[in-house]
Amino acid sequence: MDTFKSLLGTRLKQLRKTRKMNQAQLAESAGVEVNTISRYETGGIAPSIEQLLKLAKALNVSPMEILPPQDPALQQLMSLRISLAEKAQQINSPDILKELISIAENHLLQSK
Repeated sequence: MDTFKSLLGTRLKQLRKTRKMNQAQLAESAGVEVNTISRYETGGIAPSIEQLLKLAKALNVSPMEILPPQDPALQQLMSLRISLAEKAQQINSPDILKELISIAENHLLQSK
């Protein structure tokens, strides 16, 4: 799968979920079919420039916020952040989530 399409799709899904929208709501706002949104989010296809503009408007972001960074190191960082957020969404234990937050906070304090 194309890394660009995959990162773009993951970013699109993240933005949609942050705005508490489902795929049907985003599809309606952007004027496309639900399966098109699904294919964007899974990296199967990439939106055209025109569609990217409509998606950005529907999500109330700039088009640049949907596009993945071009620097490979930034792409990896973005991909890892998204992966971590997705894994955290699957954890149902408050204690484990508190532990992960504590680890992150300790790391941030040490890096200052």
